[in-house]
Amino acid sequence: MAVLLARGALCLACAFGLALVPGVSSPEEAPGTFHRAHAHGLPREAETASQGGGDVLSPAPPEAVEIRGHFRATVVPVAADADGALELPRSPDTIGWWALGARPGAREGTVLLAGHVDTREYGPGVFAALRDVRPGTQVVITSDDGGTHSYLITEHHSYPKSTLPAGLFTDTGQARLALITCTGTYDRQRHRYTHNLVLIGRPLPDHA
Repeated sequence: MAVLLARGALCLACAFGLALVPGVSSPEEAPGTFHRAHAHGLPREAETASQGGGDVLSPAPPEAVEIRGHFRATVVPVAADADGALELPRSPDTIGWWALGARPGAREGTVLLAGHVDTREYGPGVFAALRDVRPGTQVVITSDDGGTHSYLITEHHSYPKSTLPAGLFTDTGQARLALITCTGTYDRQRHRYTHNLVLIGRPLPDHA
């Protein structure tokens, strides 16, 4: 999956698509786009912020994501390259965390995790299970400091590639989780899926 950072609509595209039916494979598809305001680089390492007269470490980056009964997967940070493309891990069993967004446990912003639904090389990925996840499901994110942060899925959306909400890519606003992968019909001519699946979760009270 590659996401190209450019002007215009925000769109997430799965690369090396493999439709979830036997015998269908494809080359890499065209990248998606989102606003260049968040185009480059990984975030700074843990920073300190003055709060109540003392210094408090910012939340740690995510290391793993789990939906019990569905999957547990490693999470790695991803960001734009020199061309403005956000490259997700090649393996569909590893999930990319948009590293300019919020970290798990942050008081505001979107923790955005995206992954392939499948790839030509490896077949179906762990995020293929997202299509069966419904509101009320708990998601647990483990940070690299050993802390855990729980979110409750509250929304389940499917957006055409060209209409994925730009507001998902933010480190401000209401604290939430976004899980994104491809869905819809596989377009054999364009070598891509027609839609993006987006699950939104809110932090549970004890992790708000």
